[in-house]
Amino acid sequence: MENAANPNLPPKTGAIAMGSPLKTAAGTEAPVRLIGMIHHNQ
Repeated sequence: MENAANPNLPPKTGAIAMGSPLKTAAGTEAPVRLIGMIHHNQ
């Protein structure tokens, strides 16, 4: 993945990143919706 904003903000442990490509009609590349989740222990 290229051009992700602020990749250094999530913690080194306890975070998960998921990349979900957007559907395109044709082609070999697609934009990706990058989602970050942080698990908080309470």
